[in-house]
Amino acid sequence: MSYIPDCRTDENYNYKNLTPGEKTFIDGFDFCAEGIPSALENIIDNQLECDVRPSDVEIVIRALGPELLAWLESDRNEAITDLIDGHTEEE
Repeated sequence: MSYIPDCRTDENYNYKNLTPGEKTFIDGFDFCAEGIPSALENIIDNQLECDVRPSDVEIVIRALGPELLAWLESDRNEAITDLIDGHTEEE
C-alpha cells in the first residue's frame, strides 16, 4: 500500500501546486463533496416513502455519514497526488 499525503496540509502535494485545469477539476470535486452533509440531513428530515422506519434511516446515516466524508477526502488526496505525480519537470 502506498502512502497518500494529506493534501490539505502537505507542503508539496497540495492544491497550490496544481495546474489551472487541475484546480478546476478539484474545485468541482470539492463543490460536490461539500453538498453531501446537507444531502444526508435532507434524507433524515424528509421522511422518505419507503418500507424503512425514519429512525432506522437516521441511525444508518449518522453511522455511515462520517465514513462517507472520510472516504471522499481520501479520494481527493489521491486525485491531487496522482495529478501532481503526473507533472513534468516544467510544471
